Amino acid sequence: RYCIILFDEVYVKPSLRFSGCHTIGYSEDAPRQIARTVLALMVKSFMGGPAYVARLIPIYSLQPAFLYDQVVHLVQLIHQLGGTVVSLICDNHFTNRNCFQLLQGDSAVPWLAKNPADPDQPLFLLYDPVHLMKNIRNNWLTQSFCEIDFQPVIGEPVKRAKWNEITRLEEASRNHIVRTTRLNPVACRPSPLERQKVSLVLDVFHEKTVAALQLNGYSETADFVERVLNFWTVVNVKSPESHIRLNDIRRAPISSTNSSAIQELLSFAAVVDRMPGGRGASRPRSLTTETRKAIHQTANGLADLSRHLLMKVGFSYVLLGELQTDRLEGSFLFIGKATAGVIIYPLIKFWPVRGYAECNFTVNWS
Repeated sequence: RYCIILFDEVYVKPSLRFSGCHTIGYSEDAPRQIARTVLALMVKSFMGGPAYVARLIPIYSLQPAFLYDQVVHLVQLIHQLGGTVVSLICDNHFTNRNCFQLLQGDSAVPWLAKNPADPDQPLFLLYDPVHLMKNIRNNWLTQSFCEIDFQPVIGEPVKRAKWNEITRLEEASRNHIVRTTRLNPVACRPSPLERQKVSLVLDVFHEKTVAALQLNGYSETADFVERVLNFWTVVNVKSPESHIRLNDIRRAPISSTNSSAIQELLSFAAVVDRMPGGRGASRPRSLTTETRKAIHQTANGLADLSRHLLMKVGFSYVLLGELQTDRLEGSFLFIGKATAGVIIYPLIKFWPVRGYAECNFTVNWS
């Protein structure tokens, strides 16, 4: 019954074709233009039910107002059929950020909005943690000095994380038979295309990297990598028993409002908030303003969402690893093969007792 909505765009080859007395390929946001992308909206149950693509919309140039209308329409449809949408999740593309601004109420809590279908219910606006991890690495790599300044605690000296210490670590162990880290030349010097691979990001933000940096005297860089790694460990918990299987208490699901995982989220958000921000390679030694705001919104939003589900909804535990767009991106293989212009509408039927959603799809060619 409680679910989240994931949405993202995928590029398609602009084309027109005639089928069944209908011309297929025009966009919905600009009916006289041929679609260049497809907006995919996916509904995912919080209780582990099946995730499914609710709608595919051919797009010429996605605008925040159009995206807002589509998201609100789907939220209201789910509410009418007995479901409750508790969160929207996407990457921090500027169109998505502007759409969230249309939904936001109080600017002091940008992660919280009133549910369009039920103003008494909160709607949490979050950015995908996987994309945030890539943004952190890319911001660090593209800063003019490849350095990030951060202050762990107010009043303490500012520390500096240096990317060249990562590369020196990789070069020192490159010819060793036994590698001390998972670093490799591609992870340290990724091309623009390779920067999209999450696996290369996790090769940098890894426990072995932290240990090797500490052994080589790169303590400040090790501190930064460890803080990012702890954030990722908390938001990537996908199983209630993972902390037992991996013998790592950080991977435990959130089961109380004073959980150490919630404190870790708030601590990481506070560290990022103290960065000055900026844009472009010539910015101060900091994450960009957009990445800094996205991390602040997501970390605080995940903490408040966890408290809401535990206290108000009655969940026994919360798995933050379920709040990612990987399921949606996994369906892009199918979406990419779909013809631009095909719009899929769901007929959703919620079964509160069984806790899953049954979906039948029909195709609308208009």
